[in-house]
Amino acid sequence: MENAEWAYGMFASNRDPRVPAAKIGTEAQIVPRRAILVKDKYFVEIASSKEQPDLLRQFVQAMAKGIPGRASCPKHWPGFRRISSLPARCGWCPRACSGSGRSSAAILRSTLTARRSLVRETSPASAAEVMNKLRSRIGGTTPVKIADEGFAATTSISAGFCVFRKGRTIGGLTSLEAGADAVADTAKLADA
Repeated sequence: MENAEWAYGMFASNRDPRVPAAKIGTEAQIVPRRAILVKDKYFVEIASSKEQPDLLRQFVQAMAKGIPGRASCPKHWPGFRRISSLPARCGWCPRACSGSGRSSAAILRSTLTARRSLVRETSPASAAEVMNKLRSRIGGTTPVKIADEGFAATTSISAGFCVFRKGRTIGGLTSLEAGADAVADTAKLADA
């Protein structure tokens, strides 16, 4: 990737939030048929047609040794800050890393896979640019009145998908359950 932050954004976007990360490289995640690894500006993904997590773990351990660069935690990187607390009424949403370098595709993928995402861009202008890219990438969006701007859409894997921008912060939520109101729930996230 262009830099370590982008590589970590790809890792965060591709990981399964239900499975813990392993301390290999910066972080890795091994599931029965797939392993992902991030170290410095490198993102590695390998898949297997059979369940063989031990072999996948060996592979990413070998890869991590051969990849140059730092393996430090992203919270220690310049430009990254962790949002330490969220209001109680927003307790259902996750803590979020913030910083520049998250692509619109990474935000979209993390929102669709994690069901909710909160990202801070470097400025309101850069956040607005990411919103425009997201709208273009998704297509068929409907504007909604949330914070500075927002839109909703229906995707092939979710009943409702909604994204907002508030200053330099972009947030998103996916409702997979029938009858859930992604727009109302996203408005709660934006108000927090």
